[in-house]
Amino acid sequence: AWTFLGLSIPAWTLVAFAGLAIGWLLQLRSQAPRI
Repeated sequence: AWTFLGLSIPAWTLVAFAGLAIGWLLQLRSQAPRI
C-alpha cells in the first residue's frame, strides 16, 4: 500500500483515481471549442 500524508492508500484506489482524472481531462478537451 502507498503511504501519502500519513494515509495508507491501496494501489487500486490510485489506479481508479487516475482513470477518472484522465477521463475527465479527455472530456474537457472534447468539449473545448475548436479554434
